Amino acid sequence: MIAENDHMNYSAQNAYARTYAVEFGTPVQALLMYGLTEIAKPFAGDLFAFSQQPYLRFHNAAFKPQLLARYYWLTQDREFVRATESLWRPELEPIMTNRESSSGLLPKEAYCGDINTKVYSLSTDAKRWRAGRDLAAVLEELGESNAEIV
Repeated sequence: MIAENDHMNYSAQNAYARTYAVEFGTPVQALLMYGLTEIAKPFAGDLFAFSQQPYLRFHNAAFKPQLLARYYWLTQDREFVRATESLWRPELEPIMTNRESSSGLLPKEAYCGDINTKVYSLSTDAKRWRAGRDLAAVLEELGESNAEIV
């Protein structure tokens, strides 16, 4: 009910019938874990093209490379990783270079999509760390030298 062509929404038939990166990516991960890789693949590609800027910029950017790493480890689909590189590679820059010097955390951003109060997000920083760690391992396996990201 929440899937429309190659696009997955957060909900259906209400105000939340639209994309939210993590809420969209979690069902994609479930499809992958159930071995439905051919069904998940177009949804995963659509997620990398998704942007909700300026809202939740770091939250979304941290989730996408983490999903890519999970996609790769479950499918071993090297071609997909390379074919979508122009979509996921730009997500790394904001999450790896915008950490605050005093705390090491990413800057404050909206609490969530419909609450604009700015907060530090331990969840986002944990996703950023995990995305860098996992994607570096994927890139190393794909033969990319100096795959250290974090």
